[in-house]
Amino acid sequence: MLGVAALVALGPFDLARPVADHEASALGRPVTIGSLRVRFGATVTVALGDLVIGNAAGGGPQPFLKLGRLDAEVTPWSLVGWALLGHGPTVRHLSVADVRISMEHAADGRPNWHFGPDKSGADPRIGFPTLLDARFAGGTIQIHTSGGKLLQIGLDEATIAAAGPDQPVALAASGTYNGSPIRIDAPLDSFDRLHAASTPFGVVAHVASGYTLLDFTGTMTRPLAADGAAGQLAIKAPSADRLLAISGFGGHAAMPLTLAAAVSRDNDLWKLAGAKGTLGAEPFQLTAQLREGKSHAPDAFTLDAGFTALDLSKLGGQDKSGETLLRIDDAPGTLLDAHITAKRVTDGDLAAGDVELKAKLAPGAFDLDPLTMRFAGGTARLALQIRNATADAATLRLDGAVAGADLGQLSRLLGLGALPVTGAVDLRAALAGTAVKAGDTGRSVGGGLVLSMQGGTIARNLVEQASTDMRLLFRKPEGVGRIQCLLGVIDLDAGLGRMAPLRLRTTDGTLIGDGTLDLRHETIDVTFATESGTTSGFALDVPVRFAGPIRSPHVLPNATRPGARGNVAGLPPGLREFAQGNPCALG
Repeated sequence: MLGVAALVALGPFDLARPVADHEASALGRPVTIGSLRVRFGATVTVALGDLVIGNAAGGGPQPFLKLGRLDAEVTPWSLVGWALLGHGPTVRHLSVADVRISMEHAADGRPNWHFGPDKSGADPRIGFPTLLDARFAGGTIQIHTSGGKLLQIGLDEATIAAAGPDQPVALAASGTYNGSPIRIDAPLDSFDRLHAASTPFGVVAHVASGYTLLDFTGTMTRPLAADGAAGQLAIKAPSADRLLAISGFGGHAAMPLTLAAAVSRDNDLWKLAGAKGTLGAEPFQLTAQLREGKSHAPDAFTLDAGFTALDLSKLGGQDKSGETLLRIDDAPGTLLDAHITAKRVTDGDLAAGDVELKAKLAPGAFDLDPLTMRFAGGTARLALQIRNATADAATLRLDGAVAGADLGQLSRLLGLGALPVTGAVDLRAALAGTAVKAGDTGRSVGGGLVLSMQGGTIARNLVEQASTDMRLLFRKPEGVGRIQCLLGVIDLDAGLGRMAPLRLRTTDGTLIGDGTLDLRHETIDVTFATESGTTSGFALDVPVRFAGPIRSPHVLPNATRPGARGNVAGLPPGLREFAQGNPCALG
């Protein structure tokens, strides 16, 4: 008792230097303290200013912790339990201002918030203080994930309050997360429950960012690291934009979102299971998991989602697709393996049904294999592969097929209006090119495209106009002729294409053509003519040439007739077989 009385009489003590030296030795880090005054009495008061704890060896130049001011009142006997047994002290009042924390993994992969010898088996819950009345004002937390992302948390103010160690804890905080305003209100289990190692700790968290609301109800076995979590998650947002901004993914999704799911976290594995919700008032369901990378390895994100309807015009980024850089990051922060289905997808006037997409993102590589859908009355399949080629460019390979599409629907979707041709059309493409931007791929693209029809109808007056039939001076032909076959082939090499054969055979005549397509300069030069042996005796069969910019070519009579046949031998094998299966390939 005399010793206690002496401490009371002699205080306060300025312990900045000896405590800093002790902590530097214990933590293995540089530690400086501007001031530290301790007064002993009925409570122990602590006033600390300008605390700096250095970063781990191999970390960045910024310190791990900078703290401007801390004032605390601690019960004396709890300090004894803390010193002898490692139990957390009871802090009656705590005030902290201006705290800066930078969290990252050092070169060896160890987190910089782990100090001294590895104590991965110890549970820090036991030594965490009981905070009966705590207030925090002003601060930032930067989290450098092992996958290379930077999460930034800004703290305006926060409070922790409990009527006693065995009573529920109320946590409230406001600030920003990745630049978006955010507020948290969380009723929690008691501090006694927190100190019971490995016992599930009850958490109810209400998070709000504007009108975007997130609620979690569940437990955590490692609550100080938000780990060992298991519970139910509910999200309600007037627009998914705010959630994308908070998550750091960027882009936009201007549609209201609701979601309910079971969520869990176990060490580096996050899971979202049995999720159901609505996007733009349309229902969807999904499962997802994120495995955090270790030692600067990328995170791995897996997604399996099914949508009733998706409106792509309300999704995506702001950049034009032609300006998209093709090269894939050699060290992406996140690897992707996604499987997405949708019963209906729209983008303006474009619409598709039964859409299924499988996509993978890996270092320096992206694969879309396959994308399938019902489109324009037919079916479509697309496989896309991107591989890095140089320091700033990538090679794109595309294999696509459209089968049984209605030509009238295709024409309307492409903005060509109504065509005097009906029937089902098939299209195959096998292309490859190397470029910096997606819009520049055409300048280097090689491969082929084949357009095929076997059946359908064509307006009779169109054939007579193409053959320059003299009877058009005296009458207007009516009705339609039957299409026996149509074949159009483009053989591309480094952005230059030979267009042949181009052949349309009908019951009223045969139209042939050949020419060139220059994707480097976006020009076309193709000549069409009817075969004189297939049209009426009144037909002049004058060749017509289309030449100039692809979007607005000039139309002129031409003295030279197109070749009667083309060669499909130079096409890739799959396209060659497809073209040879059309009767028009035989002339």
